[in-house]
Amino acid sequence: MLGKRYMKEGVIPTTNEITLLCYSGEGYDDEECSEKHPDGHFIRYLPASLLKQICFVDTPGTNVILKRQQRLTEEFVPRADLVLFVISADRPLTESEVTFLRYIRQWGKKVIFILNKSDIFKDVKESEEAVRFVKDNAQQLLSVDQITLYPVSSRYALEAKIAATREDGKIDLHILSKDPKWIYSGFSELENYIFSFLDASTNMGAERVRLKLETPIGISTALLAATEEHIITESAKANAQLMTIKENIAKLKQYQQLMENDSISWRKRILSVIEDANKCTEKIIDSILRISNVEVAAEYILKGDRPGSIPVISSFENEVIDSALLDIQSLLGKYWTWLRSSNAQQERRFREIFEDEWPSLVNSGKLNTEIEKKTEEQIQRAHSMEVLEEFNVKAAAILFEQEIREVVIETFGGLGVAGFSASILTSILPTTVEDLMALGLCSAGGFYGVWKLPQRRLEVKNKVQRTSNSFARQLEEAMQEDLAQAMRDAEHQVDLISKPYEHAAELKANRLNGLLVEIKHVGRKLQLLQFRIQNFRVS
Repeated sequence: MLGKRYMKEGVIPTTNEITLLCYSGEGYDDEECSEKHPDGHFIRYLPASLLKQICFVDTPGTNVILKRQQRLTEEFVPRADLVLFVISADRPLTESEVTFLRYIRQWGKKVIFILNKSDIFKDVKESEEAVRFVKDNAQQLLSVDQITLYPVSSRYALEAKIAATREDGKIDLHILSKDPKWIYSGFSELENYIFSFLDASTNMGAERVRLKLETPIGISTALLAATEEHIITESAKANAQLMTIKENIAKLKQYQQLMENDSISWRKRILSVIEDANKCTEKIIDSILRISNVEVAAEYILKGDRPGSIPVISSFENEVIDSALLDIQSLLGKYWTWLRSSNAQQERRFREIFEDEWPSLVNSGKLNTEIEKKTEEQIQRAHSMEVLEEFNVKAAAILFEQEIREVVIETFGGLGVAGFSASILTSILPTTVEDLMALGLCSAGGFYGVWKLPQRRLEVKNKVQRTSNSFARQLEEAMQEDLAQAMRDAEHQVDLISKPYEHAAELKANRLNGLLVEIKHVGRKLQLLQFRIQNFRVS
């Protein structure tokens, strides 16, 4: 088309870079020069008069092996007003050309197909078959009703133009029009189409103006569509991320339920210790409050009122109460440790989940510092330990001994000397019959006190049972309060960990959703511009 061989050509790819062909300017008719544009492509200035009206962009072909070259071509095509898609007649529509046509379709470019090397066809029939093949496939690929295609022989056209070139470098159009090679080359129809396309006064020229205006709209629309697709994908990820965060937070309920279930066994172990102590106390009561226990009777009736003077009472304080309290204290310490260590493990698990899944959402270093600070503030004493410490061992022992003393004095105090002597006899006589004979010696009043002994013994046991039940209930309530406090701490810890991530995920999702709204708005504006351009008329 330029009338001279300016660019390299060959059977292998010869164009390594995108080259922009421009007019060299008046007064530089015989000079050629090149420069590299900051974008990476080359600009070549040529003394071809056709370049006064239009610039050509020579790009690497789609059949090149180097992916870099194809990428350059794909990046430059969106900036073109008209695409001259050159196809070789010996290999029409190769796989790479089909892929490239699909790519062009998304930009909505005006594409003119040039079937080069038409001189290889034996006859018109072969040429028509090739043209029909290209048109049918191009119509399907570009989703258009009509395809503009020109079968040409660039070799014949160039030879004809060189032959018609005068000494002053200009082409003699009369000689050219008569040259059989020029006529056969098919270039006359192609050039007429391009010149008409350049003339703004023609319908083709109006189309060119519209294409010129539609190019940035098309690029913007394509970029907007790609951006929208990307944001939709990212928005879906952000919403899924937010949902996953909420699901992880909801797992705290499972942890709390598991801790509630496990805490029952701890409370049962504490209650079991209290129950064992209660049974030991009942055995002590049975051993003390019996008629044959002369030692106790003598201690309280004959030796006066001295607390803790009976060895059995001392053993109740040391071996029953103290021993039980030590066991309870040990269990409560383990229980409190279990609560805190379980919370610590749960906090670590939550932290690892959030840090591993979403490391870029939150500054984990700053967050960990805040969590450690809050954790130190939450450390409190166990309520159950406070209940245990409030239990007065000495007071309990004194009260227990007072109950025993009252029953002993009530039972043996009314017997008198004879009755007490009979009671002593029951402790040394070997049989129950002899016990009854001795009791028969008691006075009627003393016999009544002895008769009530089993009832009074049961009353003491019941009183001890009520006291132990009250203590057990206080401990159980305190342990439940410890559990509740631990669960509140765990909830607070999870809140500290998850809230920044949840907040960041919500912000990201909201920001992306906002961008989608803006993209829809911009898309409507582009559609309006597109409509106005399509109805554009050249005055």
